[in-house]
Amino acid sequence: MNIWDREDMINFLFWNLRGKPLKEHVTTLCREHEVDILILAESNIPQAELLDMLNKNEVSKFEAPHDLSKKLRFYVKFPAEYFKSVRDERNIAIRKLELPNVWDILIVAVHLPSKLYLDSENQTLMCPRYADLIRKAESKVGHCRTLVVGDFNMNPFENGVVNSEGFHALMDRRLTIKKSRKVWGVKRQFFYNPMWGKMSDSSEGPPGTYYYRKSVPLCYIWNTFDQVLLRPELLDFFSNDHLKVIDNISGTPLLSKTGIPDKKSFSDHLPLFFKLQIEKEA
Repeated sequence: MNIWDREDMINFLFWNLRGKPLKEHVTTLCREHEVDILILAESNIPQAELLDMLNKNEVSKFEAPHDLSKKLRFYVKFPAEYFKSVRDERNIAIRKLELPNVWDILIVAVHLPSKLYLDSENQTLMCPRYADLIRKAESKVGHCRTLVVGDFNMNPFENGVVNSEGFHALMDRRLTIKKSRKVWGVKRQFFYNPMWGKMSDSSEGPPGTYYYRKSVPLCYIWNTFDQVLLRPELLDFFSNDHLKVIDNISGTPLLSKTGIPDKKSFSDHLPLFFKLQIEKEA
């Protein structure tokens, strides 16, 4: 079955593997959630080995488009010529997905610098660089049907994600429908960030995607570093019900008995799954 025959629904999975050899678990996740586009960060799994596992006894086969980025890897369940490279930089990879008979979209994968190397202020100062790359890619392809997914190494509420010169990603989709706002006379486009709804213990599933505890005054402990952002032009294609922080693989918990990511057996990051229902071209 071609993915554009399945009610035009495209299933995405992102996981920062932290260099762990988790090819069996990645494969199981992809089959369990019928993943069409797999994006991995910090993956040391040989590409050919993972492809062999992903495609064993499967009718629809994954392909691995040529990736220039050393930090990010794509695996797609359709011919690679439909998945075209637009831009690769050190921490960002931009692809154009052009499937037959549906609107094409931009997929931006990120693995932004860690707080181990940049403090919050310097992370914020770097974000306009990535925002500018995205705007240039949108100008190149002639539309703003863009999603950004990956490990931001910042929470949804941090300055680099929220401020107008960075990603300008808001929590309220009703506001982002307006598409942009003027900041000191310059129009700045919005992203919608549904990950706000996945934070805290009142959300369904884990209260974050990454756990870090340190004996300092300001420590959030649970963080939501792994995120998906969407331009307003994609909101009709996206339902918050189709977004999930995954905490188990076929019943095997990714969390320890104390309820935090089991980084000994798996990664210190939890996987992120979501769907888009892309409409037919007008």
